Amino acid sequence: MAIGDGRAQGLTLEGANNFSGGVTLGVPNSTDGVNVSIFNVNSLGTGPLRSELKGTDLSKGGLRISADLSAGVANPIELAAGARLVVNTSPSGYSNKSVLFTGPVTGAGRLVKIGDGTMALSGTNTYTGNTIVNGGTFVLEQTGSLKFAVTDSSSNRIEGNSTVTFNGSFVLDTTAVTNTAGTWNLVAVSTLNETFGPSFNVPAFTQTGAGIWVLEVAGGTWTFTTFDGNLTLTPISEYTVWALAKGLGGPESAGEDFDGDGRVNFEEFALDGDPLTGASDGKVNARLATLADSNTVFTLTLPVRAGAVFNGPGDLVSDTVDGVIFRIQGSADLTDFITMDITEITGNDATAIQAGLPALAPGWTYRTFRTPGTVADSEPRDFLRVVVAQP
Repeated sequence: MAIGDGRAQGLTLEGANNFSGGVTLGVPNSTDGVNVSIFNVNSLGTGPLRSELKGTDLSKGGLRISADLSAGVANPIELAAGARLVVNTSPSGYSNKSVLFTGPVTGAGRLVKIGDGTMALSGTNTYTGNTIVNGGTFVLEQTGSLKFAVTDSSSNRIEGNSTVTFNGSFVLDTTAVTNTAGTWNLVAVSTLNETFGPSFNVPAFTQTGAGIWVLEVAGGTWTFTTFDGNLTLTPISEYTVWALAKGLGGPESAGEDFDGDGRVNFEEFALDGDPLTGASDGKVNARLATLADSNTVFTLTLPVRAGAVFNGPGDLVSDTVDGVIFRIQGSADLTDFITMDITEITGNDATAIQAGLPALAPGWTYRTFRTPGTVADSEPRDFLRVVVAQP
């Protein structure tokens, strides 16, 4: 049954019907504001309701809910690409009605809610147009789900100026995203009166805090936050790549000490260690070394992330490199580790000192540092240490 094809501009269905052919509003690319008024959960028969309406006036063109239909309308709803279906729960002569759609809403069109009253969805809904709530209340029931098709530049979203309650699932399809970072607004919280109920969830994501849902994937971290309605992709850190490869988990594992050797996982990462064994790997090496000028000095050689740039005077502090800050510090009394001027040994002297040390994994390089003075004229004792931190 087609409405608005040049023969009919509206239809009223009052009883319980069993026709199976479905109802179509408009014809392809139609801009008509045709409506179907329904009074019974079975008014539309057993077939689908399809909208082809592409008009810009969102106050008309769709379903007029003229009775309490909260028991559930089971008809599938199909939204043609670029089309919209306007659901009015307070049409002329009938106010503050409710409707529950238990069947799926599919397609690439928009679903629009106007008028006082409530429209609820309890099925698996995969339509990828926007949901616009400009009157009354929209409810996603606990059994219901909404799909968001996310691309590099866009996503469908929920917008409008009225009340929305989410008790079901947001299914986030990010397979089309090739960017390594970005932010997408899924819920226009600045204009809506929104509530995320206790049963709200994001499948495949883990809730890490109140209103925070996180998914770690190769290359980045997806985060959905209910307080701003945003989905964010942040690039994965070098630590997280390393930790996942070691089977330690994501960034939350940084402060853990899996092998019980007193060095937490983040320190193991910074110094190219093995977090799965407590045995010494010999990569951090402190010793006396005789330089080309025949002076013997106290040195510390250790792995750092490739490209680290150190700055003094006093203790040497690196710029942030791959999420790590290195501090090379010295002391004569184990109290003041800040003021002693530490310098780096480079060139042939560094090559000779580093000879024979264990091979490093790609992404790390050996660097060698020294305390001031020589063994002949130094204080009776000096100490060197490395401190690593996250920015």
